[in-house]
Amino acid sequence: TSDVPGIPRRGFSGQTLSLTEQRLGFRRWASDPRVHPHEGLVGVLALLHATSSVELRELRVADFDEVGCTLAVGHRPLPVPLDPVSVSMLQRCLHHRASLGTSNPHVIVTTQTKTRSTPASTAYLCHVLDPAGVSPKRLRATRIVDLVMVLDPKVAGEALGMKAEGLVDYLADGVDAGRLAGTV
Repeated sequence: TSDVPGIPRRGFSGQTLSLTEQRLGFRRWASDPRVHPHEGLVGVLALLHATSSVELRELRVADFDEVGCTLAVGHRPLPVPLDPVSVSMLQRCLHHRASLGTSNPHVIVTTQTKTRSTPASTAYLCHVLDPAGVSPKRLRATRIVDLVMVLDPKVAGEALGMKAEGLVDYLADGVDAGRLAGTV
């Protein structure tokens, strides 16, 4: 067997936030008026709705249904129902956008993109949460791990517009002892 190559361990090995870190970030974005509207929106949508940087960049004003409190996100099959904090962050971001006097159709508009119709840069989205000491990718991973563990990869995949097979890796080392009771 020494010539047989070992199969690399599959499974999610990225970093996630502890519950305390999630709460601190959420409180920062939801209640601190000094936080930039883009930071608040990206933080809340990534943490609560597992929104990716690509989905955040591509968000357009027309994707927000203010009456129904939903947001069409990326390739997700259905609009995402928004909680009051997410709606508040989105409205705050739209007010900021309006103050720039732009016709750019995107929700997140920077000083570089306000005269164009292009989305904010990838680098901008990667660093918008730097003041909070976290990345959108880490927030999204935290939410996906939680969804997969609490629900099921198939349900989470359907909600996020992803393949369940890709989400199974998030279950690595995540066996719920309560589900094993009586199976000896």
